[in-house]
Amino acid sequence: TDRQRESLYLWTSVRTDTGLTDAEAVAFSGRTDIPGGYPSLTDGGTLYFTTKELEDPGPKDIHRSRSVDGAFATPENLGIPPNSPHGEGDLFVSPDGSFLIVSCYDHPENIGGESLDLWVSFHTAEDSWTEPANLGPPINSPYGENCPTVSPDGRFLFFNRFTGEEGNVENGTYWVDARILDGFRPGDDQPVE
Repeated sequence: TDRQRESLYLWTSVRTDTGLTDAEAVAFSGRTDIPGGYPSLTDGGTLYFTTKELEDPGPKDIHRSRSVDGAFATPENLGIPPNSPHGEGDLFVSPDGSFLIVSCYDHPENIGGESLDLWVSFHTAEDSWTEPANLGPPINSPYGENCPTVSPDGRFLFFNRFTGEEGNVENGTYWVDARILDGFRPGDDQPVE
């Protein structure tokens, strides 16, 4: 239905002294018909999100829309890597844009097989991304992980885990010290806006 289709778009609302404004679909170069999910905004105003509605190499890919004169530009696919022929889903991008964490499904190297695993990719000085690395145990398990986010102070990585029971429902939220990501960092990652 149209209502279900509308729920696939990214929406924005502005906090004012009297409350929140009515939500409006995010416009990309004036277009409000680009669906997306799991938005992540950098400190510089660049919006990252996942979508399948554009020309993508995979079932769902990560895109970036830079802020130009206070408006979001036409989204650009980040390409391979960090995208893959497999599906990229839930997304977190660091505030400085130096790394992203994404849930990838149907990847042959997932610990959980077809389940979701969390992967990390780092931005390079050449405005490209490193090959994503599977975060492995203790983060990933045979059950599937999603919804990554790092606390505002950068100290903790939070994520959800599925149990694999009763229709594969989410079992709960877990956290680890975010310094675990340092073991995957290549050393040449650079902030990007």
